[in-house]
Amino acid sequence: MNDPELYERAHYFQVRDARLILQVYGQAMQETMDTDIVLDIGCGTGDVTRDIILPHCRQARYLVATDSSNSMIQFARNKSFHENICYEVFDISKNVYNFKSKWGSFSKIYSFYCLHWVKNLKTAVENISSLLITGGECLLAFVAQCPVFEMHEHLAQMDKWKSFMQDVHQYLPDTHRNTQPAFLFSSYLMDSGLEVVMCDLVSMSFTFPNTEVIKESLDAISPFTKHLPDDMKQDYTEDCLRFLQTHARTEVDNNDNEGIQFSYKLIVAHARKV
Repeated sequence: MNDPELYERAHYFQVRDARLILQVYGQAMQETMDTDIVLDIGCGTGDVTRDIILPHCRQARYLVATDSSNSMIQFARNKSFHENICYEVFDISKNVYNFKSKWGSFSKIYSFYCLHWVKNLKTAVENISSLLITGGECLLAFVAQCPVFEMHEHLAQMDKWKSFMQDVHQYLPDTHRNTQPAFLFSSYLMDSGLEVVMCDLVSMSFTFPNTEVIKESLDAISPFTKHLPDDMKQDYTEDCLRFLQTHARTEVDNNDNEGIQFSYKLIVAHARKV
């Protein structure tokens, strides 16, 4: 996640899912008005903000897009510029006082594929609630359970990688091993003063055309490759791939093209500030 150009090339299923989630679940939100101020948490390279969220909120007064990574925000300002989007470095798991003093409160908050990277998820939800106006809404989607989390646990126990992955639990969300992840996240929302309109555990799958695309996607999101010497990075990626292939299935499309399919589960939640 430290290479914006790589992430932009390789975040295929994240873009697809963001578009799908807005199409399916975004319709239940109140219609955007010209007085609305919208927040996107975890905007990454900004293309989802500009190409998916902004058109959905085209009547909004303006949209603030945030990410904890300075390199992502700099990239987004250059490559995903739009006159109605303000890109800002901001960590939703930290104190929001200064951010709120600058931007005020928001009528709509979106976050796609971000919250599973936040170690203190409950604090993040409390901060989201504090940033909403009364009657404001949020639509949140993040990975609850997936083979990549299991892969991280597995490799962190291997002798050759354990010294580089001692902080592995910082990258595993509360929902990873929880038997009722939607119930857990709903409790976080309610405890923070939000009314839960819906909170579902949604089963998803994505088919990669080949292993090279999988490798690129892994490199784009891995929090651990930055710790590795250059001469070990390829070996690490190969070990990741070997593990993931045990959780994959071969999928054949209508043109007899074979792909490699993975299944995963998202939490999708729509909540309102009361």
